[in-house]
Amino acid sequence: MSFFSGAHIVLLIVVLLGFSPSFYLRSAFHHTAGLPAVLYIHGVVLTGWFSLTVLQAWLIRTRRLRLHRQLGYFGAGYAAIVIVLGTVANLRLISEIDSPADGENIVVWGNFFTLVMFAAFVTLAVRFRARPEAHKRLMLLVSLAAAVFLGVTGIGYHFLHG
Repeated sequence: MSFFSGAHIVLLIVVLLGFSPSFYLRSAFHHTAGLPAVLYIHGVVLTGWFSLTVLQAWLIRTRRLRLHRQLGYFGAGYAAIVIVLGTVANLRLISEIDSPADGENIVVWGNFFTLVMFAAFVTLAVRFRARPEAHKRLMLLVSLAAAVFLGVTGIGYHFLHG
């Protein structure tokens, strides 16, 4: 297994474990209130992103380059969906902020920053797709940006709301 395959697998596992209490296994952790539909959709789409990166790394490792490239076009469009839903989820968070002094302001700005980084790294990864050494590093940075987005949102929300 390559470093990049392993890194994508680790990121998927971290997302699955980290969001088990608040998303995947929400009812098992005695959360009585449901999540808004947009957050369910956002969570499913981001889970799909991390799963897609593991699949793409596996396709490279098993030398299925043609399928990897075909799926890459889908992935570029899927990244746009991730960005749109991340923005929508962040705008929903903004609607809950009561004052400029609210602690969630830093979470909002952190989210917007990581969405910009995600978009920039995806754009660069698509641009340099013919250069595998650059492309695979940029794709890992894309997933790290997404993981930071999830971490800032999840940790920030739980820190502020208990």
